[in-house]
Amino acid sequence: MHTTARLTHSELADHVAASPLSLTPSPTVQEAAAVIAEDLLTHRRPQPLLAWEAGRFPETALARRTNSREFIEQLGVDKLVAAVEEALLSVRALTIRQPWAGAITHLGKHCENRSTRIHYRGLLLVHAAKLTAGPTLVRQVRRMDPELPLPLQAVIGTARVAGCHRARYTEQGDVCCRPWGEPGTADSLVWHWELSNVRRLPSPVHWSGKQSLWRPTAELLDAVISSEEATR
Repeated sequence: MHTTARLTHSELADHVAASPLSLTPSPTVQEAAAVIAEDLLTHRRPQPLLAWEAGRFPETALARRTNSREFIEQLGVDKLVAAVEEALLSVRALTIRQPWAGAITHLGKHCENRSTRIHYRGLLLVHAAKLTAGPTLVRQVRRMDPELPLPLQAVIGTARVAGCHRARYTEQGDVCCRPWGEPGTADSLVWHWELSNVRRLPSPVHWSGKQSLWRPTAELLDAVISSEEATR
């Protein structure tokens, strides 16, 4: 990957300083790499946090910066960049038909209904499929937002897979994860993939998808990161 090779010592240190890692005694290279990888894909900027913190808590802000810079110096930029690339390549993608992909990135759809359980936990590229779930469902979801963008065959955002549970009913008789969770039946199990930290991309990254959970290529990851960088 070429995008991560451009990261400087200062940029790496800023990402670590803006995360809880800077306050831990000895973060691992894997922990730091995971933070930076997610920052790159989700366009999370460390500087505003540090600027706010410097105004309110200057000693803490200085300590965070100092700790993170020393951590990067001891570790070495090349080693951390290599670890970031490894963390990026561990990311997965999921192709979802519209309007459900758009509902995740724009309407707060916090669960994905699937017939299979997922054991993966981590960052996920939200990819809109080539085909929709049908005009009726598109019209129903668009009633919530008539301007809802529904691009096809493109990565439109990121999310974190936080958990997975079987669809169940509450004590009140409602299916869990309302209003997006679907109920299961005795003959057809439904699993709710729990999504958190959803972020939309500034513009869709058009790319062909695949069935089930799939591994994005280095070229696709670079394209997602570059689309984020274009807005900075």
